[in-house]
Amino acid sequence: MSFHLQDSLSFQAFARLANQRSPKKSGLQRVVSAIRAQTWARIAELLKGSAREERFELGHRVRIDSTVTDAPIHEPSDSSLLWDGVRVMVGMLGQSRELAGAASLYYVNHRRVAKKRARAIWYARGADRRGKLYRELLKVTQATLGYVESVSA
Repeated sequence: MSFHLQDSLSFQAFARLANQRSPKKSGLQRVVSAIRAQTWARIAELLKGSAREERFELGHRVRIDSTVTDAPIHEPSDSSLLWDGVRVMVGMLGQSRELAGAASLYYVNHRRVAKKRARAIWYARGADRRGKLYRELLKVTQATLGYVESVSA
């Protein structure tokens, strides 16, 4: 859209842009993102109604084009999933401590050690070393799970 607005004077006139100024991609994306889902649904209904009236399309099937973008999501590994599990469980234990009458709740925060083991597994060389680190991470995860089970009981 940004390219066409910059390239075509008729598109600029249609969009009511003054002095041959066109918005950048980020500005257009921000505006498009601000449109609510209800508005998109209404636009789709109006387009389908218009197509039916002109006997152009019945609207039984819809083709949607999308653009793929990179996202900062890492590929999950066993060690990172275990570390995430410990992190979430310790967070839940902290929230349960805030409940009335749970001030005497005892648990050990294993978040730091779990993170260290997960990082060590990532950089470990050799199956023996990695296996030892995985066993340690599993023990920490099981200990944290034990705390969560005792609290839930």
